[in-house]
Amino acid sequence: MCFPRSRQCIHLCAIWRFVQSLVIVVKKVLTSIKGIIPLEQQGTPFPGTHKKSPLELNFLIKTQKQTLIMGSNDAYLLRENFRMIDADNSGIISPTELQRALGSHGLLFSLQTISLLIKQHSTRGTGTLDFSEYQSLNNFLSKTQSDFAKFDVNNDGKLGKAEVFKALTAAGFGDCDSIAIEEACKSFDPSRDNKIGAPEYMALVLFLTSARKVFEQFDVGKTNSVTLDMNQFIFAASRTR
Repeated sequence: MCFPRSRQCIHLCAIWRFVQSLVIVVKKVLTSIKGIIPLEQQGTPFPGTHKKSPLELNFLIKTQKQTLIMGSNDAYLLRENFRMIDADNSGIISPTELQRALGSHGLLFSLQTISLLIKQHSTRGTGTLDFSEYQSLNNFLSKTQSDFAKFDVNNDGKLGKAEVFKALTAAGFGDCDSIAIEEACKSFDPSRDNKIGAPEYMALVLFLTSARKVFEQFDVGKTNSVTLDMNQFIFAASRTR
C-alpha cells in the first residue's frame, strides 16, 4: 500500500502517468498513418461508399484486421488488395478470383467479360494477372468508374443514352459514328430501357477498346478503313470477346 508521502509511491505514480501518456501518443501516431483504419471506426458496409469512385474508397475488401481498398493508387493498398484477391497464394490472379472479388462489390461480370478484361491488361498472354498487370487493370477500373460517376449527374447509378454518349466521348470514342455506338450500347442494355449501370458501362468501354485495338491491327495504312474476308472477319470478331 502506497502512502502520500512515500517517495517510492510518488515515483511509481509518475512512471504510471508517463506510460499512460505514451500509450495515448502511440495510438494517435498509428491512427494517423495513411492506410490504417482503426477497427472501432470500421463499418460494414461503409456509409455512402457504394456511390464513390474507386479512388474514393470503392470496392471495399474486409479482413479481420483491417479494411483494404481496391482501386486505390496507394502502392501498399494495391499490394495488399492483390494478396487478398489471390486466394490460393499463387502469386497471380485467376479469372475466377477476379470475378469473385469484383462481384462481391457489385460489379457482376461473366467469365467471358472477366477473361477479356484480363486479356486487355495481361502482357504475358497466360489469362492471369501478375502484380504489374493488376496495376494496369486497377488504372482501367479507376478511370472507367470515375468517368461513370462524373456523368451520372442525378446519382441514380445509371447512365441514360445522352449521358453514355458524353461519357464515351470523354473516354476517347468521340470519333466513332453515333449509329455504331448506339448499336453497341444495345448489346449492353439487356432491359432495353436505354439506361446502363456501372458494370454494363465498363463492359461497353472494354468492348470498344478491344474493337479499336483489333481494327488498328488491320488498318496498317492508318486510313480508318479496312477490307476483310470472312476468315479475317471471324478472327477480328473473336478478338473483341
